[in-house]
Amino acid sequence: MSDAEKLAVTIGARTPGEGLIRHLYDAPIPAPSAAQGFEATAIAVELWAGRMAENVADFLSGIWAQGYGQIYNDGIAWLMRIRTATRIALLAALALMGAMVVRSHCPGLSGVADGDLDHRRLGAGDQAE
Repeated sequence: MSDAEKLAVTIGARTPGEGLIRHLYDAPIPAPSAAQGFEATAIAVELWAGRMAENVADFLSGIWAQGYGQIYNDGIAWLMRIRTATRIALLAALALMGAMVVRSHCPGLSGVADGDLDHRRLGAGDQAE
C-alpha cells in the first residue's frame, strides 16, 4: 500500500486547506475531546478497532482465497464426497443391524423374511389346506 492509501484507510484523505488537527478530530478514529471524555473515547476506539480488524480480516481472506482457495476447494470437494459415502455406508450398516436384531428376537419372522410363507404357524381361525 502506498502512503496515500494508508492514510485513506486509517484517517481518510485530507481536503486541501483543512488543518491537520481539525482533520484528526474529524477522522473515523475516535479521539478524546472536551465533549467526550477518555472512558467514552476508549469504548469508541475499541469499537472502531473491532470494525477495522474485521475489514483487515476480510481483506486478507480475499488475498488468501485468490492464492490458495482453489487448492483447498478441491480438497474440500473430495472430503464432501467421502463424507457422503460414509453416511450412506453408516445408514446401510444400521439398517442391516436392525434387520439382524429383529430377526434374532422374532424367530417367527424368519420364514416371512425368506419368502417361505408355507411354514408359518396357524392361528385359531386359520384352516389347514
